[in-house]
Amino acid sequence: MTGVVVTVRCNWCSIEKPEFLVHRLGSGQVICDYCLDWHCTTLDWLGGGAIPRTCQICRTPWELTSPRDIAAKIYVVPKDGIYQLLCEACVRPYTAKRTDLYGNTEYSKAA
Repeated sequence: MTGVVVTVRCNWCSIEKPEFLVHRLGSGQVICDYCLDWHCTTLDWLGGGAIPRTCQICRTPWELTSPRDIAAKIYVVPKDGIYQLLCEACVRPYTAKRTDLYGNTEYSKAA
């Protein structure tokens, strides 16, 4: 006997996930557990919570020599409608594509 697993595409990561791993928002959008967890983790960290272990995209562990290095190693960006924590290697290509957000900023001029 075989079963059918209904999948739904997450509006943030665009990956098809089983129905039981997604949440339907009042706006009609669908967010998967993975994207929702990262958004909540980012908000928690911004509020003084624990440092997440890796970059959200490449999952590379942060190279921190001390807690003071945190500001120089982790970038918080509003990406795809949720907050994400990215490393420098992942944030550069994203911000280069988003000149509508970062084009006239000091960050963009320094990059």
